[in-house]
Amino acid sequence: MIVVILALLAGCVPSLIVFFWLRNYLNKENALYKKNCDWMLISGFLTTFPVVLFSGCTAVLFNVLGVRSSHPVLYAALHTFITLALSEELSKYYMFRRKLKKIEGEHSWLDLTVYSTIVGIGFGLLESVVYVLESNPVIMLIRGISIPHGGYAAIVGYFYGKSVKENKKGYAVLGVFISFLMHGLYDFSLSDEIETITDASGFIAVTLAVLDLVIIIALIIFIRKNKNNPKYTGPLGQEKDI
Repeated sequence: MIVVILALLAGCVPSLIVFFWLRNYLNKENALYKKNCDWMLISGFLTTFPVVLFSGCTAVLFNVLGVRSSHPVLYAALHTFITLALSEELSKYYMFRRKLKKIEGEHSWLDLTVYSTIVGIGFGLLESVVYVLESNPVIMLIRGISIPHGGYAAIVGYFYGKSVKENKKGYAVLGVFISFLMHGLYDFSLSDEIETITDASGFIAVTLAVLDLVIIIALIIFIRKNKNNPKYTGPLGQEKDI
């Protein structure tokens, strides 16, 4: 029981620290902003439902096609990139956009980046609760410190904000694609099938975990540096139409 509690704390506490920092540092006097952050966290929790639906459908499809037994490496790639990475990144983006249309107030480029990050943090927190029984405290600590879902979602939010700012939808697509690619490669590098092919799989996984942490650190630096920059804090008027 103690091991489970330690693993849960290791997996969740870093994400909670980042969430409360995002909630209270930017627009700290704005009660509506904080309320919107809370709603985005709840949306992150609820992302589980479309993920289960999407990933369940793809898993059934791959089993029906017999990919798992006939092409194990191909199945591992499809499972990690499609069933896991694509379903989760698209679901987080969908929930972010869905809630963005319902919350009040005008939003800045920084707001959009933060809101998306918080959706990722919410999903990651709930996922950590599910994974805690299958992992030890060390693995959960690595997962907790790197905050992968928060990092992936930060990329999506940044490029979504850029797409609104410059009225170019391609940036939003690019953000989702980058997060999907990083997520899929990380999951694929941890699969048993790829480990039988190359010894570099562990190195790839560690490198990507470190990159996830770098993204979170870069996000914090970015917010601190630009919290008073009109380019990033000025209201965006058409974010619901992108």
